[in-house]
Amino acid sequence: MSGTGATIAGLMTEPAAVMGLALSRRRPCRPLAGSAAWRRLAAWSASLLLMCCAAGASAQVAATPASAPTVDEAKAAHLHRFAGFVEWPAASFSSPDAPIVVGVVGSPSLHKDLSLVVAGRLVQNRAIQVVELSEPRQVAGVHMLMITRGAAKRASEWLAACKGQPVLTVTDIPQGLERGAALGFVETEGRLRFEASVPAAEGAGVRLSSRLLSLAERVVK
Repeated sequence: MSGTGATIAGLMTEPAAVMGLALSRRRPCRPLAGSAAWRRLAAWSASLLLMCCAAGASAQVAATPASAPTVDEAKAAHLHRFAGFVEWPAASFSSPDAPIVVGVVGSPSLHKDLSLVVAGRLVQNRAIQVVELSEPRQVAGVHMLMITRGAAKRASEWLAACKGQPVLTVTDIPQGLERGAALGFVETEGRLRFEASVPAAEGAGVRLSSRLLSLAERVVK
């Protein structure tokens, strides 16, 4: 089995390894390799679900640096899985089959990687629509907003624009929860993890599942 194939197979049988995905610092190749890239990202995304269903697995997984996901790829896989463990008000959707809209701010590469992950896949019986935003006023109708470091200078504006709206705010900006986000990415020993703020989520009218909270590195209650 090839290095990449072995790594993906390992992740599918070792959910605990995915909780802290080891990150590659290589720059993502552009353009990505079509269906092959989609399959690779989809496999990482699917393995996050297995992580939640079989957290007791204990097998050790050896992943080579060449097959490790880039930071953006790992974040894209996490964002996809987050959508499955969040409850939005029914009124935030225009119809029973309306998509979950995820806005990405400040990172075209993450927007592209996330679009690859969610293509053709349903979460909570809904498609996921990924949009790239440039102005805070565009958050209307968005269900999840990813504020990347590329938008750090205007982070307070983006968070303010979400006030009073059922938007799950996610960020990779340092001290993201303290700034008001509901979920924040953190890196620990070269692995991507996340923190959660229950008050921030509840203030937005969205509910984080207990399963998601159990996987967080830190939970603010």
